[in-house]
Amino acid sequence: MVDFVSKAKNLDLANKPYWSKLLHYENNHSIINQQEFFLSPNGKTDLEDELNQTIKYFLSDNNSTCRYPARYKWINSQLNMNLKRSTCRELEKFLEPEFKKISVVFTAERYNSPSSVFGHTFLKVDSKYIPYAINYAATIPDATDPVSYFIKGASGGFFSHYELLTYNIKDFEYTKEEFRDLISYEINYTEDEVQNIMLHMYEIKDTDEDYYFTSRNCSSELLKLIDMGRYDSQLYKELNFVTIPIDVVYILQNNNLLDKISISYSKLKLFNEYISKLSSVEKEMLSKLINREISTVNFDKSNLSLESKNNIVLAAISYIQMNLMIKKLDYKYTSSLVNLIKLEIKYKIKEKKTEDITLDKNPISNKYHKIKFGSKSLENKKTELNIAYRYIYSNRFDMLSDEEKNGSVEFLDFSLRYIDDDISIDKLTILNLESMPISNEYYIEKTTNLVFGSKRMFYDENLFSYGEYALGYRFRLNKHLTYRGAIRGGAYYHNEDIYMASGELAIEYNYTSKFISELKYEANSYSDSNQAYNLYINNYYKLTEQSSIEFLLSHKNDIRNYNELKINYSIYF
Repeated sequence: MVDFVSKAKNLDLANKPYWSKLLHYENNHSIINQQEFFLSPNGKTDLEDELNQTIKYFLSDNNSTCRYPARYKWINSQLNMNLKRSTCRELEKFLEPEFKKISVVFTAERYNSPSSVFGHTFLKVDSKYIPYAINYAATIPDATDPVSYFIKGASGGFFSHYELLTYNIKDFEYTKEEFRDLISYEINYTEDEVQNIMLHMYEIKDTDEDYYFTSRNCSSELLKLIDMGRYDSQLYKELNFVTIPIDVVYILQNNNLLDKISISYSKLKLFNEYISKLSSVEKEMLSKLINREISTVNFDKSNLSLESKNNIVLAAISYIQMNLMIKKLDYKYTSSLVNLIKLEIKYKIKEKKTEDITLDKNPISNKYHKIKFGSKSLENKKTELNIAYRYIYSNRFDMLSDEEKNGSVEFLDFSLRYIDDDISIDKLTILNLESMPISNEYYIEKTTNLVFGSKRMFYDENLFSYGEYALGYRFRLNKHLTYRGAIRGGAYYHNEDIYMASGELAIEYNYTSKFISELKYEANSYSDSNQAYNLYINNYYKLTEQSSIEFLLSHKNDIRNYNELKINYSIYF
């Protein structure tokens, strides 16, 4: 009889990367919490002992391979054990869908949630029958307060696990409830490699791990699961200390593992596209339809053109469907929806395809670090030079994406200035969290901005520690123009505490994805009886996929009247 334990030792299988991946080893121990996952009492920290006990377990009982099918498949490929296996009914039921293909799905930012700007990733697994989703997420109690949420999320205070569910559940959650686009990246794995992943999913379906926001999250752990597809793959070694969702996509892309890229648009984006085509008269008719001030029968008899009727009907159907899904409308509107669908059939309207649309390139950038070189000229003062570094993640004026951004999340944006042979701090933004959804007559959403750090203020340019919060609204005038207004409150410290209340108005011109211009006016009142009135003209130009230039001109009136010009060149990597 072959001594498979000795054979494994001679082949040094315990130190093979795939065995470590099967046991989720990191820093000389497994991150899986359940002791029941291991066959050896020392399995959590001893790779060789766990391997030996696994081999002995397989040899002791024909049913043993049913519990650890991924372990057995790999060990058998190395040792040629070729054991006679019993029927594994539970495993066969798990594999019954016949999984074929696997994709990474990236969820775009939520239009009214700045914290979603990082996005989220999960896996889509196509089968012979229906698609499934593999999600990795933390289990967070409903009563968790924001402070506990941050502390526990940063320190591993939450448990996390993998879950397998039908894909339609995730699609409904993101595109129809949260109005987020889904971008799908198909991985060029064979069916056998997909099976390796699913066999391991079966092994870990009842386990959990400690969750960390930055390093053990949906991105890092799903990449490790994808890594299970190939025995010689070590994608996990390319993970950064801080991992965000889009990193997974670019690691796969850099290893030539991606095939088709496609997108499914949210219901909200579809609705906004419909109403952008409507005239003011057509919008008035749309409002009457969705508010049931006019019946579909009378609408059908109206003297509007067929094209107008088509656009209005599509917009009305989209609006009612969305609001029924998020429960903003009573279900009595279902009768209106049915009547509108009848008109859609009567007019032979073809709805625009919104799902699984093939893209030529990846629409999401992973260039979230930024170095900025600049100069600032202040009236009657010497020109200063600046250099800045932003650790993470995105400002809506970065123009790294082809899509218009409705939010910003910046963490640790640090700037130094050089003037009069002296180097000093110009600015430190610890956190900038901005949500800028665009409202219309059908959806009203508040804009918010929370920022705190240190910055130089007023003509004498003293360095203040500060925190600010703004609340307002943003609306679209046309395809390229938006305007917004907000009120802002702040607290500042430089030798003494100062408080501020202000109002601001701004208009933005956004031309394609290469140029943004902003005109902004703000009036500020401070608790020390000072006032400041500032006018800004800010222009942002995208030069390449990884660089941009800014021209920022302002007229300020605080301690005195003066003009200020900033020119910045930014590189993203």
